Amino acid sequence: MERPFSLAVALSDDWSFGSEFQVDIQRVTRVHLPNSLVCFITDTNLLQSLTAQQVFVVIGKINQVCGLNVPLNTTAIGTLPAEGPTDEQLKLSIALVSKIDNFSVSTLNSLGQTAVGLSVSQVGDIDGNTLEQALPSLGNVRGWNTGQANAIVTKLLRNGFQVSSTKNLLGLGSLVSGIPSGVFQGIDPALFIRIISNPTFVENIGAAPQPIRVICVLQVLRNVNDPVTTVKNIPSVLAKEVPPVLLNSNLNLNDVNNKQWVPSQSAVFFENVVRKNNNFKKFSPSVLQGFSCGAVKTLNFTTFIQLVQAMKGKGAMLDESQLSCMSARLTSNGIPSAIDTFPVDVLLFFNSADFRTSSNCQTFFKLVGQSNIHIFRKGSARRQNLLNDARTCLGINGRNLTKESVTVLGGLVCDLEGSIITESDISILDALKKCTSYREDQKRAIEALLISGATKYGAPSSWSSSTVHDLGNLPLTLNDTWSQVNRFSLASGEVHSEL
Repeated sequence: MERPFSLAVALSDDWSFGSEFQVDIQRVTRVHLPNSLVCFITDTNLLQSLTAQQVFVVIGKINQVCGLNVPLNTTAIGTLPAEGPTDEQLKLSIALVSKIDNFSVSTLNSLGQTAVGLSVSQVGDIDGNTLEQALPSLGNVRGWNTGQANAIVTKLLRNGFQVSSTKNLLGLGSLVSGIPSGVFQGIDPALFIRIISNPTFVENIGAAPQPIRVICVLQVLRNVNDPVTTVKNIPSVLAKEVPPVLLNSNLNLNDVNNKQWVPSQSAVFFENVVRKNNNFKKFSPSVLQGFSCGAVKTLNFTTFIQLVQAMKGKGAMLDESQLSCMSARLTSNGIPSAIDTFPVDVLLFFNSADFRTSSNCQTFFKLVGQSNIHIFRKGSARRQNLLNDARTCLGINGRNLTKESVTVLGGLVCDLEGSIITESDISILDALKKCTSYREDQKRAIEALLISGATKYGAPSSWSSSTVHDLGNLPLTLNDTWSQVNRFSLASGEVHSEL
């Protein structure tokens, strides 16, 4: 029987589990080596103890339990590229694969997803015929970087592998991103037209570098009698590479609604789509992001309001110029009454002074507090005016904000002075943790509250990794607090979260 190996779980001089575990290598494939532990072995002494045979046992365990095998990401707007490995997963794969000296077809097949840890120099030492025989396995690996994919495909091409057939192009799988652009351009356009509807090919080409995606789309559109009709069949994940000149009035809502466009594309067809279809609730966020006041200038005011209301809750990303012109038209006949039916971001461009003493001022500023105030620069006059007008509305004169006031202010608390944060209801931390940046006075106030232990997060010495996660962006404000945090608890929390 293979001798047991010693697992010294010491992450650093300061982070140690304080003991060694004797693990029988024959039992590794079962549950005696905890799933959570095997996923965090990168910086431990374990890797120094592994024999070549043991490396493959551990790799099998890692592929099974550490989330390296990523499924297709299917959404309402099509199949998206599967996410690649995390930084930690990639680091783990590199560490393990570096322990292997010789790569046979069987070895490469055994690596599974950890093959993503192959270095370019290692690929250079592998025979092209070996790579081709292992292609069914290598083509299923997610997360190849450009250098790795190009090195493998170049080796295949030099070995006589042809990418001009449907079978071989699909057989490359995730390695399709490694095809040199010159070779890619030389592939018969008819081949792309045949495979552009293949979900696996679409997913893999969607994860490829942009030049490869562009070539693929242009090849599909090349030498076709009706390119506009062909655009309708372009997969969602490749839609952003379609030349805007082809997005004209011949496209209707059904043609564009379930595709991933960029704003500059949506802006081309938005006017035509709006003119042909007034059931705005059906419009996807990708289509709505093409909004401009010029595109809807022919809509009467009632219809315009219906369009704006259809955007609420859709998550369409509109920039400052779009929101500004939308606000101008909404308020052209005075302050509209149903402000709660509009996207909250457009309210940022209303004149907040008009709401300081109005009967619905709390409704208005509570909605503003839910908006993306980061559209405006922190410390800008616009943000400061919003905060000042909200304080007038709430009748805030002192420095002690109640829980109710904090709830109304929402994101506007990101501009409060540190002295107010210190004196306010402790619920203010829940609003502050969503801020994207903090001034020095805010950092000192937040750290003082957290280090006191008088919050729902408890004393820093009791924090776990889940506590730190719950803190949102507040850890950005911490300095001295970290000296009180038990780093063993943080590491332990990470381990248990994987169980």
